[in-house]
Amino acid sequence: METRPRLGRHPNYVSGLAPTPDALKPYIDCELVHGHWFFLDRKPTRRHDATGQAMIRVRQFPLDAGVFNVARVLLEHRHGELPPRTAVYSTCGLPQCINPDHWAFAWPAPRYRLDAVPVADGSVWRLVVQKTGAVLDRAAAVLLEIDGVVHRVDALPERPLAAACGTVVDPLHASVVTRAVSCQGCR
Repeated sequence: METRPRLGRHPNYVSGLAPTPDALKPYIDCELVHGHWFFLDRKPTRRHDATGQAMIRVRQFPLDAGVFNVARVLLEHRHGELPPRTAVYSTCGLPQCINPDHWAFAWPAPRYRLDAVPVADGSVWRLVVQKTGAVLDRAAAVLLEIDGVVHRVDALPERPLAAACGTVVDPLHASVVTRAVSCQGCR
């Protein structure tokens, strides 16, 4: 079984405190030969965790302090917020490397699928739980790809599917995905 380093989460995420890539730039040492980026950790606010991944503590006085995974901060800046349950693996094999190009995504499998549910006067498209095949009987937010664009859709039982931006969902041209939202109106 292949074991690749997996990117860790932010240990103590505090909204609004995540450092920008420009703020991190003075602490990044770039290796020109293999393209690895390493984080310089010579102060208590900059360190590596037990798996070797770079962490930084950001404080906002008087009380708030957040601890962030540096590689994840750089990835989220480049690709936007990562969907929940997204696994991120190192392609270079070094957990210490923070170069966003050296990390690959493994998108999780969708929990739902679009399915035609037979009713007395025809069929209606509804969300169906992937594992059990049961029709979803509660409200859920899902990501649908429609013509190459990923939309956020609030699915309500017994209501037609509609994207947050107002795009009408044609189930014949939509599929449930777990990638990041790419529609500007749905963000």
